[in-house]
Amino acid sequence: MDMQADGYVFRSPSMTLTLSPIRPVRRLIPEQDVHNDGGDLLAFTTRCSAQAPAATVEIMGSSFTNFRGHGFWARDGLLEVWLEALAEVVPTHAPTWVQDAQRHWRKQARIGFQGCVDADLDALLTSQDRVAVALRLVDQAHEHLIQLAGPNGRIPSAWLNERRVGGSNPWGADLDLQPVRQIANAFAALIQGHLRTTATTSPLLPRPASQQP
Repeated sequence: MDMQADGYVFRSPSMTLTLSPIRPVRRLIPEQDVHNDGGDLLAFTTRCSAQAPAATVEIMGSSFTNFRGHGFWARDGLLEVWLEALAEVVPTHAPTWVQDAQRHWRKQARIGFQGCVDADLDALLTSQDRVAVALRLVDQAHEHLIQLAGPNGRIPSAWLNERRVGGSNPWGADLDLQPVRQIANAFAALIQGHLRTTATTSPLLPRPASQQP
């Protein structure tokens, strides 16, 4: 693999492939994960990318949430709201690994990454028992957000700003709950093993109403 000013050039006995990088890209899969299988198959993937902001989310970037080889792309702002809700429902006397997850999710929710928000599910959910605990947290976090949104279906900007969700830039308006619910549903389906998309096949969430199943 050669790096040129205008992109990456991959060479194999049968082809030369030039890829122009997305700019700005915050982090790439480590070099050891760029595979050359007999010169015929060249795999190059990213975990995060910079995107134009959605109309309802004033944070640029998208991140891929991965678990056991599958996952989904989501707008950073919405994913950060979801991780903050997950962290908030962790009980005080939870097992150590759950407290570790809480600290990690809260950090990811509050730093204000532009791409590369990482729930770190493979490192945290190392057994089916842990998956079961995580699914209970998912249900509780979902209910927590529904209660926060209330009858008008909008998460208060005050709640988001008090917790500095997304970093130092304040939320100027309440947030529609429905796009966050798409993230929550995908997250639940992923850890249950029902979501089978990958970084190359997943749509970017939230999907417009016209594209939802």
